[in-house]
Amino acid sequence: MRLFVALDLPEEVAHEVGRRATEARRELPQARWVRPEALHLTLAFLGEQSADVLPTLDEHLAPAFVAVAPFEMRLHHGGTFPPQRPARVAWIGVEAGDPLKDLARRVQGALQRAVSFQPDRRGFAAHLTMARCKQPWRRRDIERFERHFRGFVGDAFLVTEGVLYESTLSPDGARYRAIRRFPLGPGREPVERQEVAG
Repeated sequence: MRLFVALDLPEEVAHEVGRRATEARRELPQARWVRPEALHLTLAFLGEQSADVLPTLDEHLAPAFVAVAPFEMRLHHGGTFPPQRPARVAWIGVEAGDPLKDLARRVQGALQRAVSFQPDRRGFAAHLTMARCKQPWRRRDIERFERHFRGFVGDAFLVTEGVLYESTLSPDGARYRAIRRFPLGPGREPVERQEVAG
């Protein structure tokens, strides 16, 4: 199973991202764009794992999410990786402050204990991947992308749960299935495994 842990976006925020992306695509070179309904903020990518690890993941991830109270998050501005060079990935930034950093730290720590997960040495950089450039975008294209995602993107929203996802690769792009939903805040129990649209 190809697994990752993420935070979802509300439908109305994803819709606003999709609207801006549709406008941006008309002006930009060909790229592999993420479908609005598949957008998420990845907290940790585990890669290929045996299905046998799911109970252990449940046991370690649930306390990590319960330890952080629900918090407000907002999407803000667009950018590209690598910085100051022809772009290979286009992204949208995230504003959530210390609660998001605390949650990411707790989740990654839980995964280290559960499956020997190794966090990125560069640290956690909160962003939503929007597009992967087939040919690196030059400065003019980067500026066009940033113009379409200037300022806040959609309304602020409350983060109330995290999701353990399975990712299945296909010629049409990755498809996602929710394995488990973990509510934030004390006294809340994980939701049983369920299917979601990719």
